[in-house]
Amino acid sequence: MADKWDVAFEQTQQDSWWMPEHVVRVDRPEIHYTYDPKGSKRYSSVTRVSPNLNGYADLVSEVVSFQRPTSESAFMIGAPSYSKGLESALLERTFRSRGVADCWSIDVNAPRPTLADDIVVRRVESEQGMRDMDAIIVASFERSSPTDDETMRRDLAGCTGPDARCRRYVAYDKTSGTPLSAGSFNVFPEQGLGFMWAGSTIAEARGRGAYSAVVTARMHDASGIGLQRIGLYALRTTSGPIVRKQGFQKHGRVDFWIKEFDGDSESS
Repeated sequence: MADKWDVAFEQTQQDSWWMPEHVVRVDRPEIHYTYDPKGSKRYSSVTRVSPNLNGYADLVSEVVSFQRPTSESAFMIGAPSYSKGLESALLERTFRSRGVADCWSIDVNAPRPTLADDIVVRRVESEQGMRDMDAIIVASFERSSPTDDETMRRDLAGCTGPDARCRRYVAYDKTSGTPLSAGSFNVFPEQGLGFMWAGSTIAEARGRGAYSAVVTARMHDASGIGLQRIGLYALRTTSGPIVRKQGFQKHGRVDFWIKEFDGDSESS
């Protein structure tokens, strides 16, 4: 059963303000999805499907046909969009699960633990801050690769200033200046939400409170710009247990489905 926050978080994923202009947005009562004619998987996903349709096979086929140039087709199905009919249609087209998550959120004014004396958190407002954050992400996620200079400069421009809809933070060792942990959130004023992403901590810093410090900084900033809650879709096998310990409230399930293509044929 989806609650109001499940619905609100799903709505944030339909707001594609951060995508390049060439990305195609398809928004109809029965479905919302995007795809990139230039072939980037990053900008191609289904984020809403009506749970009350009589059949889903044609809808899934439509998405597959448009997303094929990206080498994979992806559905992100939260509690408001889930139906057994859709799941069956995805399985019939040999989609596989990329992971199961839950929607989690926290009131931005909720009590927080005291910040460790040896850690300082700074909002990213410079190219060096971007590089520090990128280094943490690369060290924390095995599949990550360093961001190229052009992308980094573009992303920096999008996350600075009082009206930025993307906000990034890095926690540093106060004495050595070593970057320890990082995290971001995107701003969705209409829903009163901040959607968190890229939360990560280098292995050597785990257990020092760096991740908690970055969560607190995001909550404080979100409160200052009038948001009610921040949250994320946390995978059950990785970030879910972490945000539970942070005091986040659990909402509904989120399924990530993927179908890969091999040349002109569909992968089974």
